[in-house]
Amino acid sequence: MVEFGRRLAENRAPEYPPDAYMDYDRLKEIIEVMKGKKLARIDSTTREVSLSAPPPTNAVGRQLTSDGSEEDFYSCIDAQLVTVEAFTLQKVTELRANIASLEKEVANLGSIDHDDDDDDDDDDDDEEVAERVREKADDAAKDFLILEKYVNINFMGFHKILKKHDKNSPSRACK
Repeated sequence: MVEFGRRLAENRAPEYPPDAYMDYDRLKEIIEVMKGKKLARIDSTTREVSLSAPPPTNAVGRQLTSDGSEEDFYSCIDAQLVTVEAFTLQKVTELRANIASLEKEVANLGSIDHDDDDDDDDDDDDEEVAERVREKADDAAKDFLILEKYVNINFMGFHKILKKHDKNSPSRACK
């Protein structure tokens, strides 16, 4: 099977900036660092366990690790999710505005009144306007498909990186 990082790079839409996509390679590097290190556990030599004080945690309640790589992974994936979500929301807003504009143009196209005089020039103008509206609709459909592909490839990337994390760190599974 093709490595997903390469697949992600190959399937990026040229219309979207590269930093709008998740940084799969960075997350994979963090997992590789975590793979070689043990997670923080109770020190077996001193056996100091406190029943009143829980182990140290970060702001979201996850136990801190001794090397910080687990925390780095969670921080990085959270930042990547925020980036992808913000970009998706921006594109959805733009797409909705385009569609609203198209709906108005279609409504105006349907309400054009013709005089009793049948002019060939009016028919030609109407056809040109209709053709422009069709082209705008085709562009909106194309933009929607590009956005759908963007969302799907990022979703697949997050799924794969979390699966890789769980495989390499079973005691800290994200399930």
